Amino acid sequence: MALGVGSAKILGRVHAADMKILDQNFPCSFTILEDNKVDLLFGLDNLKRHKCELDFVNNLMHFRNRSLSVPFLSDGEIKKGFMEEEKEHMMKKQE
Repeated sequence: MALGVGSAKILGRVHAADMKILDQNFPCSFTILEDNKVDLLFGLDNLKRHKCELDFVNNLMHFRNRSLSVPFLSDGEIKKGFMEEEKEHMMKKQE
């Protein structure tokens, strides 16, 4: 059981996955939860591992001591329910 702001059943873990941001790969680990209210949560463990800095003045997240910076998405840029659409698409392909 994962606990935080809420709680959810843990379905499994991905211990090593490369996440590509712009042209750089970042090895990350993830916990897969039964509750799918959030598509991806880049947690504190990954933020610390990659020496991230959250810059709210300039709306940027800096990686690896500012060697790479990416802007935060605005609410309008975040596609709601993306993972649900992907899951439905995959289910239709299997039929």
